[in-house]
Amino acid sequence: MANPFANAAMAQLLDGVVYSSQVPLTNQEVDLSTQPTPYGFDPLPVKFGQAFFAGVLLQTQGLVPAETCYIVAQTGNDNVNWIDLAWVVSTITTGSQFFVLSGGGFGNNALQQTRAVNSAPASNGSNALPLGGLLRFVGRTTLGSSSSPSGTIAAVLATITCKILGLR
Repeated sequence: MANPFANAAMAQLLDGVVYSSQVPLTNQEVDLSTQPTPYGFDPLPVKFGQAFFAGVLLQTQGLVPAETCYIVAQTGNDNVNWIDLAWVVSTITTGSQFFVLSGGGFGNNALQQTRAVNSAPASNGSNALPLGGLLRFVGRTTLGSSSSPSGTIAAVLATITCKILGLR
């Protein structure tokens, strides 16, 4: 018996939101959001006791020479002072890499934010902290302006999907 619904294509079920979609990383650390959030603004608002889970896909475009790039998940309460929650560092030059960032919940820690804007973290890592009222993702690359022989601008592209987790 033939499937009566063979002509119906179901969209893939997704949970969470697309925070950024193939955003080219630049040589300045910037918020990577390209999508309107379900709440209508960026950074993402966070309620008490929540956590986050994010998938980060880095892809190269063109011929990428040696470079270092990073993605940092940050939390804050005032949209001015940001604390690093979790971060990844990559030296991708070809293909793609997938990373997971997570954090929040009822973590505890005492730390001083020492990484300056536009400076790469030393390695992958995280801080055990509860989330503040806001969540965002920033990124940067050391790749300067470059193009491949085909004329394609060389770039590292970031796609981030994020899920806020907590009791509802």
